Amino acid sequence: MSQLMGNIRRTTSAAGGASAEIYNLDFPRLLEKHKGAIERALPNHLSVDRIMRVALTAYRKNDSLAKCQPISVVAAVVQASQLGLELHQNGEAFLVPYEDECQLIPGYKGLMKLVRNSGLVRDIFAHEVRINDFFDYDLGAARRLVHKPMAGEGNFPAPDSSRGKVVGYYAVALLHDGTPTFVMKHQLDVDAIRDATRGYAAAKRRGNTTPWDTHPVAMGKKTLIRLLCNSQLPMSAELQIALQLDKADLMGVKQGIQLEQAADGSYEPPAFDNLPPVEVGDGNDGARQPAQSRPASRGSQGPRPEREATERAPQPPAERPQRTASPVRPAAAPRTPAPQPAPASTRSGTPRPPQSEAQPQHQDRLKSRAEQELDNELASMRSCREMVDLDEIVIRLEARYSGAPLELINRTYDEMRTQLNPTRRDLFTTA
Repeated sequence: MSQLMGNIRRTTSAAGGASAEIYNLDFPRLLEKHKGAIERALPNHLSVDRIMRVALTAYRKNDSLAKCQPISVVAAVVQASQLGLELHQNGEAFLVPYEDECQLIPGYKGLMKLVRNSGLVRDIFAHEVRINDFFDYDLGAARRLVHKPMAGEGNFPAPDSSRGKVVGYYAVALLHDGTPTFVMKHQLDVDAIRDATRGYAAAKRRGNTTPWDTHPVAMGKKTLIRLLCNSQLPMSAELQIALQLDKADLMGVKQGIQLEQAADGSYEPPAFDNLPPVEVGDGNDGARQPAQSRPASRGSQGPRPEREATERAPQPPAERPQRTASPVRPAAAPRTPAPQPAPASTRSGTPRPPQSEAQPQHQDRLKSRAEQELDNELASMRSCREMVDLDEIVIRLEARYSGAPLELINRTYDEMRTQLNPTRRDLFTTA
């Protein structure tokens, strides 16, 4: 594999600083030259000729991929092969440019395929609910979900135009014993999840078209599939990697897929995620989903709004004034917690017993420097006057911090985003 990497680096370095025209010539040549290495990386059920044909088709149809480093496109193709996902043809995975790097973005069909392939779940599916459909559910010990699309001619589902606008989504998984588990979201909640992702926000600021604009229903289904996987399902290694690749796209950071790692199966997603596998913008509510929905009468037409606006990704307004770092100090060194109460989720630990006099002084000095650095970063965030500047700072900090400091950074981000874009406030204050 090291020889393969050397050959590819020499090929791509010869095109360093070259135009997109040279890059267009390089990519097909790279694929053909290293066909054997790609074939060795493929699972048995995938054809190397078909993978190469699909990759070339995607490359030629998407002019933006010509701006990517050819080696990153090859790496993304091989990584898709390692996961067992086919590119573009049936919506399992897509090649998407991000600056000069090709990103591998799994689609909702790809996520469902990985769930089924894991052997840990019997089946999984997602649907949109339209306003004229029949939708009902019960929670508690006897959970059930009933969705009957509006009937049309011959008792087949009516056309979407007759069923009306989409008002919500749900995703269901059947465990091996036949037990169903599901999550559901109102359209407003799905919109809030979408808007809270920095990748989407950055694309809209630049005036770029996103999959949410061209395929909103598919993206809504993907949001619910992702939430179900993260909150209630056992996950294979392949599914975990796919979800992390998708999260990198949501966070607006590079995936950093290296060809050598993709080919030998050792690729690990970016290190920004040291938290539990809950999607950014999913309201951190995946594990709490069964308790969120409120009981309602049976037989209602269309989904019943669950009024979950107070549990969405951004912290509620009541918590935003907590700007001081004391409730969520970095956990790098022990220290008696600040006297004011703080939410349980922000506590990095319990008070520790007293130590020797010299050691706490040293630890206090270390923590003081860490606190000062974090305070300076938070001050930089609060001084931003444009969302693009705020996003750049947060993306940089997410690669450095985790745990309680990252929660404080995210809370400050939500506070500043509301100030810089007050028209979004209504999404989180719906009665």
